[in-house]
Amino acid sequence: MSTSANAVLKAAASWRGRTFSRAGYGESPYCASFVRWCFERATGKKDGLPIVTTVPYYVRTGIHVGPGKWFADSMAGDEVGPVVRSQQPGDLVFFHDTADGPWPRGSITHIGIAVDNGDQIADAGSGSLVWFRSHRATFPGKFLEIRRPLVLGAAHAADVHRSAIMISHGHAFGMARGKHSNNITMHLVRSAGRGTAAAGPSGQTGTMAMMMSGYGAGGGGGGHGKIPNVPHRVEPKTPHDSQHFHWDVSVNGQIIKPVHSVQADIVYAGNHFKLFAHDHKGQGFMNGAPLAGAMDLKVTLQNGAAHVWIDGREVKPEHAEIEIMG
Repeated sequence: MSTSANAVLKAAASWRGRTFSRAGYGESPYCASFVRWCFERATGKKDGLPIVTTVPYYVRTGIHVGPGKWFADSMAGDEVGPVVRSQQPGDLVFFHDTADGPWPRGSITHIGIAVDNGDQIADAGSGSLVWFRSHRATFPGKFLEIRRPLVLGAAHAADVHRSAIMISHGHAFGMARGKHSNNITMHLVRSAGRGTAAAGPSGQTGTMAMMMSGYGAGGGGGGHGKIPNVPHRVEPKTPHDSQHFHWDVSVNGQIIKPVHSVQADIVYAGNHFKLFAHDHKGQGFMNGAPLAGAMDLKVTLQNGAAHVWIDGREVKPEHAEIEIMG
């Protein structure tokens, strides 16, 4: 645990079992005030953490509510820190729908500070009493995401960064290496055995191209067939075959190594395309059926405008999420 994370938890522990509202700090609801106070004490920075202006979770889910400084969602953004897969002491843990109020269903309504690598958090709960408790037991089914605060420094920040393009309800959102961006180039190539990342179209801004060649399956290169209703796209005869691929991933021209995971989830015209990849192993699905052979996915994001192509055919997605963790 870094010194800064220790300082945050020490500040939190000073209120354990006490009512935080007596501090006269911030406004209700006190879960957010409590977190900001702890980080202010630990870092010496006013309010402890930046105030988020755009909440990525709201953008990709189409929730229309503005984050308030003293609400939990005011820290659920990239200005505060990147989303990570598992918690470490000092991380911020967010929850949705933990309380009723004049806000849309799915809104972020609670925040706590991770105490350990498991599920313990320090938070100001109902009545602003400060608890150290299990969030799985206290908020079952309400967990949303974990963010690693940048103010805790390099010693605490993970080497894992998130790059993503998300489209929902006509809105597009992008992130490059943990930082919000309206112009992104993400490129991933999966090929059998070996290969190198193919360059994107000359002069094209904000592109994620994904070309996948099946190991021992029909088709190769960029894949010119259309995904829906193509008979040769079948599950490899043995699971072993589907694991022999080479991955090249870049974000804004920078090769990402190692790549922890890649995922895509695109809904369009009654179809549902999904891709999961982890540790150089991955699989694609169309409407629940496994895909083998060549696949080509391209997403462009330029000045907030996004377009999606699957096997060379542009589609109009109702919802799309493409993410690289590396």
